[in-house]
This record gives sequence, structure tokens and C-alpha cells, in this order.
Amino acid sequence: MLKKRYVIRQEKPRYFKPKNTKSTSYSDNVFVESFYLLFFGLLALLIVRVLILNHPVESTWDIVVLFLAASLYITLRFTFLGKLHEKEHEKKDGYNFKKAALKGFISTIGFILFMVLLGVWSISTVNDVMKTAVGGTVFFAISVLMPFVSYKIANKKK
Repeated sequence: MLKKRYVIRQEKPRYFKPKNTKSTSYSDNVFVESFYLLFFGLLALLIVRVLILNHPVESTWDIVVLFLAASLYITLRFTFLGKLHEKEHEKKDGYNFKKAALKGFISTIGFILFMVLLGVWSISTVNDVMKTAVGGTVFFAISVLMPFVSYKIANKKK
């Protein structure tokens, strides 16, 4: 006599995503994780060699170049993917420049203080103060415009 076999159907987990959403592959995730490991590894190397071991900055040019290239790549890649802007800067009718400008201003002040305290920028003469103001203005413009470009690209994709 044959026994009946009962097949138990397993339910799909609640976190199952519909097929029409865009998912990332395993290799994409590995690429992102490895790139961030490289980025933060280079940052850690710079901090250890310059701040802890007191090596001159000129001797770390190879790490500095790799770190700046990785930083530029990450920033431009996220900008042109439309993922650099924060959701809190979005409004129903557009982009909230007031919040972006306030955050940009605060981060610019922090950046200028950081550069002055490290001794990269000087404020001893009027000429140095003007150079610091120009550097801060460029930093402010980039920190406000890059998220705006990202927002515009994200809205074009919709």
C-alpha cells in the first residue's frame, strides 16, 4: 500500500520584494563594500601616518592621491545616480534651498575651522584670510550644488 505524501507549501517571507523593483546583485554589493573598505582604509592610513606617526604630508602623496581619487569617484557617482541629496531637502514643489544652505553653511564653518586648526590654512594676514574665505566659498558652493544636481537627476528618472 502506497502512502500519501503531503507536500507542505512554504509561504513566502513577508520581506519578499515584488519582481518589478530594481535589486542589486551580490557582485554589486561586494564591489560597494570593497570600495568603502579601500576608501576608509586609505583614510585610516593617512590619519595614522600624518597625525600619529608625524610623517610629513609630502611623504604620503601616494595615499593622498588614491584617497582623493576615491573621494571624487564616490561623490560624482552618487551625484549622477541621484542619491547624494537628502530626502529632507525635498518638498512637494521642489528643492528646499534654505535647509541645504543652512547645512552647507554649518559644514563650511566646520571645514574652515578644521583646516585652520590643522594648520593647512592660515589667518595671520589679510591675504591669508581672503584665501580662506575663497576656499570656504568654494566648499559652500559645492556642498549646496552637488545635492541639488543629484535631486534634479533623481527627479528626471521618475
